[in-house]
Amino acid sequence: MRTAITFGKSTMAADYQINIVQPGPRPPYYKVAERLWGEGCDIDSDGNSNTPEDSQWTELTIQLRGPSEKRVDIDPVSSEPLILQVRASTFLLADETARFIVECSGGTAQYGTPMENDDRCGSVLKHGQWLYGDGVKCAVRISRRDFWPGTGDCEDPPEIAGDRAVECYELEFHTPVGEPAWVGGGVYSSIREATECARKLLGESLQWESSDDR
Repeated sequence: MRTAITFGKSTMAADYQINIVQPGPRPPYYKVAERLWGEGCDIDSDGNSNTPEDSQWTELTIQLRGPSEKRVDIDPVSSEPLILQVRASTFLLADETARFIVECSGGTAQYGTPMENDDRCGSVLKHGQWLYGDGVKCAVRISRRDFWPGTGDCEDPPEIAGDRAVECYELEFHTPVGEPAWVGGGVYSSIREATECARKLLGESLQWESSDDR
């Protein structure tokens, strides 16, 4: 059974998500795996491709066999227009998957966005850097906020759909590609939780230059 945790509903996720808006015919599912892990990679897969060469699939799970537990899930979040959501345990894995699909299929990749800079936003408590790809240094920060943003989805319970006045901590980071300049990495109930998720999303290259863990 396919399982996944996303930022969209809980804002406290283990996975990173990128939406692909209005892509055309998709590359064969195995080509996605080969782009990520090389030709002949040993994978487990699931999805709705009718044949290996099917270009109309909208659901795909691929996982590299072995101890790494590298996995990507792709599911539709809208059919008109078609929007596919890419989820992976690290930003780089989600980013590489989304960029490959856009390269082959067209469409637009939409990255997570940080909260608006309004009066409810607080101070930066931790900042540092992480390495993108072949060593491009990018900034990362965790800030204290005075409200927990809701999903805005009328189908969600009120306590999830609406904003809540509560202290929380937002993770944001830079990338050398795409917009916006700061990418939203989720909102968390503690600095420790935000720090642990930052390490999971951005990898072992992450280094903090300052820290206020109060």
